[in-house]
Amino acid sequence: MRNFIINRSAGNKGEKSFDTLKRTDTKLKEMGLYLNRNDPGLKNFKADPVAKNNSRVGFIMEEATRIFKKKLSLSDKAVTVLVLLKKIRAYLEGRYSSQLVTPRQSSCNPLQPYRTLNGSCNNLQDARRGSTFMKFRRILFPDYFKGVSELRRDQNGDPLPSTRFISTRIDGHTSIESADLSSYHMTFGQFLDHDITSTPMTKFDTLSYGTIIRCCDPKLIKGTQLTKDAESIGCAPIMIPKGDYFYSSHRQRCMEFLRSLPAGSVNLGPREQVNQQSAYLDGSVIYGIKPPVATGDPLRSFQDGLLKETVSSYGEQLLPVSMDRAMLCNSPDHMAKNEFCFLSGDDRVNEVPSLVLFHVVMAREHNRVAKVLKGLRPNATDEELYQESRRIVTAELQHVTYNEFIPTLVPPTLLQKHGLLPKTGRNQTTSYDPNMDVSIANSFATATYRFGHSEIPDNITMASPQATVSNEELSSLFNPFLLYRNNSVELLARGGCLLKALRFDSFFTKEVTVKLFRGNNSFGLDLLALNLQRGRDHGLPGYTKYLAKCGMPNVTRFEDLLAVMPYANMVALRDVYKNVADIDLYAGGISETPMNGGILGFTFTCLIVDQFKRIKFGDRFWYEEKNQAGSFTPEQIEQLHKTTFSRILCDNVPTLNNVQQFLMKSPGPQNPFVSCNCSSSSSIPCLDLSPWRI
Repeated sequence: MRNFIINRSAGNKGEKSFDTLKRTDTKLKEMGLYLNRNDPGLKNFKADPVAKNNSRVGFIMEEATRIFKKKLSLSDKAVTVLVLLKKIRAYLEGRYSSQLVTPRQSSCNPLQPYRTLNGSCNNLQDARRGSTFMKFRRILFPDYFKGVSELRRDQNGDPLPSTRFISTRIDGHTSIESADLSSYHMTFGQFLDHDITSTPMTKFDTLSYGTIIRCCDPKLIKGTQLTKDAESIGCAPIMIPKGDYFYSSHRQRCMEFLRSLPAGSVNLGPREQVNQQSAYLDGSVIYGIKPPVATGDPLRSFQDGLLKETVSSYGEQLLPVSMDRAMLCNSPDHMAKNEFCFLSGDDRVNEVPSLVLFHVVMAREHNRVAKVLKGLRPNATDEELYQESRRIVTAELQHVTYNEFIPTLVPPTLLQKHGLLPKTGRNQTTSYDPNMDVSIANSFATATYRFGHSEIPDNITMASPQATVSNEELSSLFNPFLLYRNNSVELLARGGCLLKALRFDSFFTKEVTVKLFRGNNSFGLDLLALNLQRGRDHGLPGYTKYLAKCGMPNVTRFEDLLAVMPYANMVALRDVYKNVADIDLYAGGISETPMNGGILGFTFTCLIVDQFKRIKFGDRFWYEEKNQAGSFTPEQIEQLHKTTFSRILCDNVPTLNNVQQFLMKSPGPQNPFVSCNCSSSSSIPCLDLSPWRI
């Protein structure tokens, strides 16, 4: 009886807390505390209606957890036992599970040869495993101050140093070009990230999340402390220290930051976050995660399996566009010229022109494949042509990832040991493990895979066939209108061949450490500081705990870190953190010495290998896997094994004529420019789709 009363009390108080949150939301908006279109801020990262709706239950469970923790006198770590109490779980599920929205799925057909768009039914034992709107997987128990959702503090219970302060101390401000990686390496990594991860952020209106809160407004900060209203609504702004080498001249003492939404779950315990994408490498970045509705589909033409396209005034085949004036990416000046932001399978498509280029190329590749299949299968329906083309393009994406991208990250010995390299010829795998949890790790999405931010170059390069080069500043993000220029796709594609990525290390270009999302302002945000703050927002434990998880326990002094990082980097960390256990995962990971044969250090390599093993071996539809519904034939897999990123670019930018043989590496004597022409002697193999003939 007592437990029932506690259950009901916790649920009621949780709901009241959520109602207070909504009222605070409204009050702050009425006060005008929201960002304008041109203010620096993370404007275009959308929260899907499903994530928004489900976060309501997440907020309620957080408050209920606090109440149970207090009533039962639980320690911070003992909060986890609440998940195990059957009576509590049964009561909460009965009361709140109906309030959660789960993406629709029909009963799973084990003979269906094609993936669902949302990743459901991939695993026939657990239909929702790896699908959209599932919470991120935890490698380690989350570390929140007071055990529920407050940002992590240091070993003494004091606030950790400002992440902007840490950024200025560990970033040497002098970025060095990679010895052998092109900018395509960085952009491919970004494109791949958008296929498997998307974390929704809190925005104004708890049910609509439209406007972005101005967390740095003086009305919400008293001294250096946030008001309770600001904390409750999801603000966690980054304080900028006095005397900051850059922001002081702009009189900035605070950087905008909004927390991620809590995952919708009827379980008590520490806050979790939700992944809006499926965990599978399934081309959702191209095709989206939702099936067509009665009003149509913004991406599909429904003719011969083709995706929609927009043709520019210069005849360029581009992506479909959004004419929504409320879309923050859309500019009135450009709309007047009939230039709009683009639509693709992922809302982040418009971030930078180089990313838009990738989306254009992959949409063209789908349509190229669909047109060839139409000739091979003249009686096929639109749906059959679309699904088979999608299956082929997804296989190409998987092959390029594991044949060209991951081998640049991970030493060859580990690639072999963990089975991460593709097969060759007609060889296929029988490696699918239905017990493998393919879900994306919170630490992977929030820290490890953000290694690529260090590779971001200063500029976007456009190059003509005569090698005339022009550069655009990278910091003016969400400005995709370069694509409307004459020959833009060719110029961007050739520029990407020539431009080098920056070397992975703790040094970042100022384009992202002081100018990120600056709009029309002279200053923006600091991506390094944002990454560190996001780790705290998500309750990531300290760096040394991940070191121990990966096999290096007993790190108790800063000097112990010399086993994995240079002396200068250890000193930089020692100068900003009081205790070695306080170091943020991202700060530690980017400070490590690269392993021989890879570009990442010990910890990030360990976490990368774990995640990409799961993505490969936990996918029933993996392109090389045989004896599954939809498996490719040996003849088909032989052709897919010829896939290279260079060939995809050549086939879809026909005026390019030549590229380096391995596109993610810089051109040079070991990686020369070669012709795009298809022939039996071509240096860039061509795929023959005739094995798909029916």
